[in-house]
Amino acid sequence: MPSGSNFSDLARQQVHQILSHPPYTAAKNSTPRPLAGLLHAIGRGLEIAFGPLVRWVSHHLLAAVGSGFTQVFGSWAPVIGMTLTVAVGVALAILLVHRRSRIAHRGEREESVKLAIDPADLEARADRLALDGDYAASFRLRFEAGLIRLESLGLIAGQRTRTDAELTDRIGSAAFDHLARRHEAITFAAQPASERDDEQAKSDWPHVPQEAREHRAMAESGAP
Repeated sequence: MPSGSNFSDLARQQVHQILSHPPYTAAKNSTPRPLAGLLHAIGRGLEIAFGPLVRWVSHHLLAAVGSGFTQVFGSWAPVIGMTLTVAVGVALAILLVHRRSRIAHRGEREESVKLAIDPADLEARADRLALDGDYAASFRLRFEAGLIRLESLGLIAGQRTRTDAELTDRIGSAAFDHLARRHEAITFAAQPASERDDEQAKSDWPHVPQEAREHRAMAESGAP
């Protein structure tokens, strides 16, 4: 029969042997972590840089606000806080929608004001500018007046969002093609305008609406 000392040694050996095998031991994680050191360094840097500020805000502001809410509303504080958060979010959403609607409405109003401009007034101003020798400004005003007339006749829509080339394809008028090319040259390429340009604009614009109607009729009929 083993002595008490031998028995204790034998029991310790058996317990050690049992505990040194699963499920009492955890398998060593062999997953490679090449960025562990870098991530740890970044986390440590962020803690050093922002940790004191975050702890100060949490302790002096958030904790104070939460304590005040609890003192005022008691057990209802979480519900009140959530309700206020939702209300602020809804208010911000309404403000954003209202702002977008206001911008859209302002754009429509500006477009309506532009459409309300009498092209005859623009042409009268163009005549005065031509008398003063400012043929570039005169040509641009006649071009604007012509586009307003085409839009009021329903021959084009949204002309201020289109380029001259797009309008040329849309209108399908040889007279407008020439006017648009000169408009781009005078307005965007800063080419000088002459009295001939002004006279050509006055003679060509009256032909554009009829040519635009003919182009639309041919397109609707499917004629080549």
